[in-house]
Amino acid sequence: MLFVFLWINNTNAQIDTNPSVARHIKITAADSLVSIKETVKTQLYKNISKKQSNPLRLLVTNANKTAGSNIGRWVAAKQQKDLYRIDLAALVSKYIGETEKNLELLFARAEEKNWVLFFDEADALFGKRSNTETETNPGVAAFIKYCNAFKGTVLISCTGDDCTNSILKTKFIVVNVK
Repeated sequence: MLFVFLWINNTNAQIDTNPSVARHIKITAADSLVSIKETVKTQLYKNISKKQSNPLRLLVTNANKTAGSNIGRWVAAKQQKDLYRIDLAALVSKYIGETEKNLELLFARAEEKNWVLFFDEADALFGKRSNTETETNPGVAAFIKYCNAFKGTVLISCTGDDCTNSILKTKFIVVNVK
């Protein structure tokens, strides 16, 4: 008698099937016409043209959900790639090591599919948990490590200073929507 065991990682299943966690957006040529401010478009053109051969890392600040999504769609259309929009708040886990495991699975899949990654609501990962916490958040370190190792384009949307301060120490280009 042959027994087959199937182990399903619930987190991985969430990434693929739960639209509130992540959503694959098939990009068309029309997405390059989405409405974004001219000042933002100028910043993006300047940075995309400089970084054609290198991975592009963008930190979108002060953007509402619609503006952030439009910027992600526009960048993906300009690079002729599909967009994968991830609600970072949904990937963050209270259990030790789970956030890192979720990120590892996500970045591996995105590398395989050649997606532009758009992390929405990144403040959930970068926000301070308490005033007494003295050690750094291991989820932030893992996130930055995976972003730096990823060969494609990464966009992060956040509004808080904690996120901006953590990201500014890396190779991300800040695009301010205000």
